[in-house]
Amino acid sequence: MGWYFTLIGSILAFMGAGFIVAGVWLSPKDTVFTSIKDVIVQSREHFNKGYTLNELGKYEDAFKEYDQSIDIYPDKAVTWYNKGYTLNKLDQNKEALEAYNMAINIYPEYANAWHNKGWTLNQLGKYEEAIEAYDRTIEINPQDKNVWENKGIVLGNLGKYEESLVMFNKAIEINPKERTWDNKGITLGHLNKYKKAITAFDKAIELNFLYVKAWRNKGVALNKLGKYEEALVVLDRAIEINPEYANAWSSKGFAFYNLKDYKNSLQAFETAHKIDPSIQIPEMPRE
Repeated sequence: MGWYFTLIGSILAFMGAGFIVAGVWLSPKDTVFTSIKDVIVQSREHFNKGYTLNELGKYEDAFKEYDQSIDIYPDKAVTWYNKGYTLNKLDQNKEALEAYNMAINIYPEYANAWHNKGWTLNQLGKYEEAIEAYDRTIEINPQDKNVWENKGIVLGNLGKYEESLVMFNKAIEINPKERTWDNKGITLGHLNKYKKAITAFDKAIELNFLYVKAWRNKGVALNKLGKYEEALVVLDRAIEINPEYANAWSSKGFAFYNLKDYKNSLQAFETAHKIDPSIQIPEMPRE
């Protein structure tokens, strides 16, 4: 009770890009264009609409625009890439994977497409394939901090925490961010290195004092060390930042439980359950 973490990865954003086509006069639907300029204008128009709709969070509409752009000119890698991103946002990860594969078929050195392919494979639970995609991304762009971090997350999903830690260290070396320090702390926690985990969470908090996940995770690590009073102070900070953070309330309930303060423990768990009904309220001993 009270020790569960979710490593947080990132999918790279959709892209705007210069639009270049050559030698195309018919769309797959046999629409005849009077000039190559018509192909460029029509396909780019749908692409740009899709881009704008993505920014507005209108993913269904964006998807339709990218499809129309592809109907006119199917050999533009960035359009397939943006379609994949949109499908990810719609939780259609199998279809997103197909779109990223199309982008890669058109442009095999497309690092962002390889990266998001890896992210999508991770979402689908295909961890070994995800690692292969991330490795290909690293070959193309070894300075991409996100790919090292996301590879670390997949290795963590496979229970390979020592290898995962190497990836997070590499990501921090390239560009230290609060989320990466937090993920490093989580991994150290899985290795039962709670003091080192707290140091990592503190680094995350130094970078962003309002990074609530690091506060909660630090509280979890303090719980694991039996420092329940300190954990309560830290968890109160997390709740102050986000009063609707159910996991912070449940971790607070865990701390009270171990202090044999069952009344406050029950109240904390009830609050957590109210926010997130999937969190169970444990049975309390009779005082």
